[in-house]
Amino acid sequence: MSDFTFSDLGRVHWGSTLKLTAARGFFAGLVWAIILSFGQTAAPGGTVIAWPFIWAVAALPLALLLQFVGMIFGAIMPLLGLWFNFIGSLIICIGDPIVYLINRSFPSLLNIADLSFLNFRPMIFITYPD
Repeated sequence: MSDFTFSDLGRVHWGSTLKLTAARGFFAGLVWAIILSFGQTAAPGGTVIAWPFIWAVAALPLALLLQFVGMIFGAIMPLLGLWFNFIGSLIICIGDPIVYLINRSFPSLLNIADLSFLNFRPMIFITYPD
C-alpha cells in the first residue's frame, strides 16, 4: 500500500473501501467501549453498547477528513501532515487486529488481499489494479 494521492481517487473501489472502513470503525468502537468500561468514569449502559455502531458510522467521515487534511497540510508542511495521520491512526487502528483476524478467517467477507495486522493510516483506500 503506497502513498495515496488525489489523482488516485478515480481508481478507488468505494464499496470495498466503505466496508473496510465500517469494519475498522466498528471494531475500534468495540475495543474503546471495552477499555472505557473498565475505567473510573461512569457512563450510561446504553452508551457503551452503542459505541461500536456509532464508530462504524463516524469512522468514514472522520478518516476521510483526517486523510485529506493530512494530505493537504503534508504538501505544505510534511510534519503537520504526519501529525494528522498519526492522530487518525491512534483512533481507528486499535480495532485493526480484530479486522485482520476476521479477514484471515473469512476472506470473502472483506476480500482484502494484503491487509496487515496494524495499519497506521486513518483511511485505507482499496483501488482497482492498474
